[in-house]
Amino acid sequence: MKSKVPKQYIEILGLPILTRTLKNFISCEIIDQTIVVVSEKDREFCIKNIIKPNNFTTKVDIISGGIERQESVINGLDKIKKNAKSLDKTIVLIHDGVRPFADHDMINRCIEGAIKHGACIPGIPIQDTVKKIDAQGFIHNTINRNNLYQIQTPQAFKLKLILEAYEYAGKHSFSGTDDAFFLEKIGGEISITKGSKKNIKITNRDDLKLASFLCKA
Repeated sequence: MKSKVPKQYIEILGLPILTRTLKNFISCEIIDQTIVVVSEKDREFCIKNIIKPNNFTTKVDIISGGIERQESVINGLDKIKKNAKSLDKTIVLIHDGVRPFADHDMINRCIEGAIKHGACIPGIPIQDTVKKIDAQGFIHNTINRNNLYQIQTPQAFKLKLILEAYEYAGKHSFSGTDDAFFLEKIGGEISITKGSKKNIKITNRDDLKLASFLCKA
């Protein structure tokens, strides 16, 4: 999606996507602390256009991220670790700033699942037929979709577990497309809770149109 500003700052009906996302978490009573990780060059912009206009100053900590998403998550986890009373009892939620429709029920279910199992992520069953293609772009085979899920965020973890997972990833120099992947690599148990088709990740103009429709609904 071509835009002069990063996706999370694009406005939907007058409100930046990131503002809508933050409101969902700040208004959730079970959340004690909210941290926004942004690139260093976006820091002042975010403070001026997101944090101050919405009186988030006392409710949100804003810190600088890294070059890659993985580094940004680690920076956020390190910030939480400094203030955590117990690594094993502290639950962290890692969320995409461009998913503004994660509701309180989903957030609460993720936290409850993480308390019980150590980790919990939202997902929805894949309904379309899934096929694997070869390097030439031809169909290789059809994959059984019965146990396949499309995974979303927020993803909830006991702080101790996700720190161990990211430490392992750093030592063995591998990356992943979501945070649960790193816990999978160290054999962590991850439960799944019901996601939502409304919990879209806004990455293109079609997503933006759908998001505008959802905001009006």
